[in-house]
Amino acid sequence: DVLSLTRFSQVLLVGCRNNTIVTITPTRNISIPENPQLSDGIYLNISAGDSHTVILHELQSLLISTPYFDLSGTKIVSNHPLTVVGGHDCVQIPTEYDDCDPISTQIPPTVNWGKSFLLPPLTSRTNGQRYKIIASENNTIAEIKCGTNLAEITVLSNDGDIHQFDTNSDEYCTVLTSNPSYVAEYGFGHGYLSDGYGDPLLMTIPPLDQYIHSVTFSSFVTMLKNYYSILVPNDQYFNQTYLYNGFPFTPTWTTIYYPNGSIAGYGYSTEFKGTVTISHNNVNGQIAVIVYGFMPYGGYGYIAGMKLTPINSDVHLSEISFTKKEYYVGEGDGVIVVALERYEGITMSVSVIIKISSSKVATASK
Repeated sequence: DVLSLTRFSQVLLVGCRNNTIVTITPTRNISIPENPQLSDGIYLNISAGDSHTVILHELQSLLISTPYFDLSGTKIVSNHPLTVVGGHDCVQIPTEYDDCDPISTQIPPTVNWGKSFLLPPLTSRTNGQRYKIIASENNTIAEIKCGTNLAEITVLSNDGDIHQFDTNSDEYCTVLTSNPSYVAEYGFGHGYLSDGYGDPLLMTIPPLDQYIHSVTFSSFVTMLKNYYSILVPNDQYFNQTYLYNGFPFTPTWTTIYYPNGSIAGYGYSTEFKGTVTISHNNVNGQIAVIVYGFMPYGGYGYIAGMKLTPINSDVHLSEISFTKKEYYVGEGDGVIVVALERYEGITMSVSVIIKISSSKVATASK
């Protein structure tokens, strides 16, 4: 949503390991360095739908941007972990309201995307909020239910397709998708049906599968109003109470419904100040907490935490050939798969030693 050539939709890539091979397939025409390892000023024009491959090293960054158009749905594929941040340097939401602000959020890889989402409203914003769904696979069916309204069904025909929808200021919603998807929440600009506070903001909404037990977060001292929204699944661990700084608290929950009318979970939003720790009341329970705040012509929002567990069984991990005796795996790799193949007719003894820490060693033998 842009009105000026000086305002750019952006994707930032940051390498986590040396020699990371990155293939970029943009949804819009872009111009990027032909070789990020050289400072020769040579740029390559990539047309929408075409692919280009570059090499990034550890902590090396590459900024992809385009004016006028939205880069949502751009596909980034890498052979090693890669940090991806999506956003805009001065977005207008909606476009006809010239209250532009920078927005950004880190986007988890598709292996962490999910199919079930609870969506919180932005408390105190009289103009409501906007959500965006991005599909990871073709023919993804999305079902959306807000409050007690009838469910909306839409089909995202291709991987990378997006669907946006606006909701009322006090409505909690659910999204169910037939394939793993990504969901983001946006705040509107100051001038759009506003109460005098806020401006565009962007934050990732975690799927239910990536909820966590406890989070700690803080308010922004420069913001006049700071809020958090807690989302809790309707499961055997929910008992109407959560822990606020270690003490039980029973709020007035809002019931959140699945498209079929059954209860998906519960939500609660409130204003706060300072540093807060929110936990599920049951040691096995999981929650999500969204943090946000507003001032005249300003706003922020972020997710207080989420798991990054690989949950998509259709994702195939690359094969690794062992060419040396020792390998080191850094924090953040998530999953390590070691495959041992025994040649027929040959007796072999193989040991795999995984060093978890300097004081803990696990050994597997075959």
